[in-house]
Amino acid sequence: MQRLIVVLLGHVEEQDALRLRAVLSNGRPHGLAAVQLADAPMHEAMKLHVQADGHATLAPPHGATTTPIRLFHLKADAADILLQLVPEPAQSESPAGTGAEQQEPAENAPDIRESGPSASAVAPENTETIDVANSERQAERLQDPGAETLQNENSSPMEKAGGNRGSVPGGERTRPVRIRLLGPLTVTVHGKTVTRGLVGYAGELLAYLAVHPHPVTKEAILEAIWPERTPQAATQAFNTAKTSVRTALRQALAATTSVNGILTTGDLSHINYELIGTDLADFDDAVRATASATDAVDRLAAHRRVADLYTGELCAGASYDWAEPAREDLRRRALDALGALASAAAPEDPERAMTYLDQAIGIDRYNEQLYIRLAQLQAAHGRLDAVRLTTERLTSSLGELGEKPCPPTSRALQELLHPTSTPKYGTRPAPPVRRPVMTPVTRGARP
Repeated sequence: MQRLIVVLLGHVEEQDALRLRAVLSNGRPHGLAAVQLADAPMHEAMKLHVQADGHATLAPPHGATTTPIRLFHLKADAADILLQLVPEPAQSESPAGTGAEQQEPAENAPDIRESGPSASAVAPENTETIDVANSERQAERLQDPGAETLQNENSSPMEKAGGNRGSVPGGERTRPVRIRLLGPLTVTVHGKTVTRGLVGYAGELLAYLAVHPHPVTKEAILEAIWPERTPQAATQAFNTAKTSVRTALRQALAATTSVNGILTTGDLSHINYELIGTDLADFDDAVRATASATDAVDRLAAHRRVADLYTGELCAGASYDWAEPAREDLRRRALDALGALASAAAPEDPERAMTYLDQAIGIDRYNEQLYIRLAQLQAAHGRLDAVRLTTERLTSSLGELGEKPCPPTSRALQELLHPTSTPKYGTRPAPPVRRPVMTPVTRGARP
């Protein structure tokens, strides 16, 4: 797809009009065009008259079109936010020789954003600078910067960066919107918490898309969030929630034009990773770093980052049925990291190792294996009182479920409290990991 080169001009003297015409004519094969914010001295130029409210009309002979045209003036801060959402050149180009867009001519629709008494577009002779269809496509691209990439390459910015949530090609950049998913769902814009418009199903939709690293089909979204509704009612709820998210973020960003937190192309939806960052993306990066580390020092540093980033259960306190598998997976990854840290610290710094194991128990209070491991380390350093407290802690936690420690766990803990010459707890099979039985939740209507 050839790119349009737009030159923005002010006043052009009449004696320079011939030179301008020649430059544009010679530059036409290269996609060169010009936008002049004044009356153009070239009679063949398309002239656009802009009213104070932004509505524009084409002067004769181009004024026969009935397609409405409206221009917008952006404040500097809003323009800066919007320009950050426009895809980089590498993201919007289709692979060579593929896609229908390869056969399309260069777009010849400059984006005019200034408003005033009149504005003229100057183009090569016998050509129109502003093509209405291309202008509409350009406006859609500004509102949904990920659409062209998805259409041309069937991939999202996140997929190009390796499939992780929130990665952006070309390196990390500061995003104005931040979603905290590990712990209670929290959305901040420029560091300030936003709740208005992001509660109920709107918040759940935003969380669902933020958890899933790839674009999700509409059918999957409706089945996950509104499984009890008819397809028509679920679609209406989806559209309402999506609009609520977009409106809430636009208002929080003080944007004067459409800023989309949720991008939709055809049947696929995903969050705008150019606009939104998540703690879950950082967590995923840290987990991958543990696997790719080439030495023990780097691997332990990655494990520490995983443990630090796990600040709570995924969307803690929310009864999202679809979140349960992801919650279990994230919990397991955090426990793996803490277990590795405890093993590395135990020989030289047992106190730190105990701290890691205690942190792991805080994540999974019903995991009997963790209690045994902590008690073994405590007993190895003569801290029998601590072993007794660990035993009582396990008994109390399982008592919440109406359960007791399984016989192998009870015997192992008793042998630690009353050691014999031939301890046997190390040879017994590990006790089962227990979980509270989740009572089905009757989901009432939410706003």
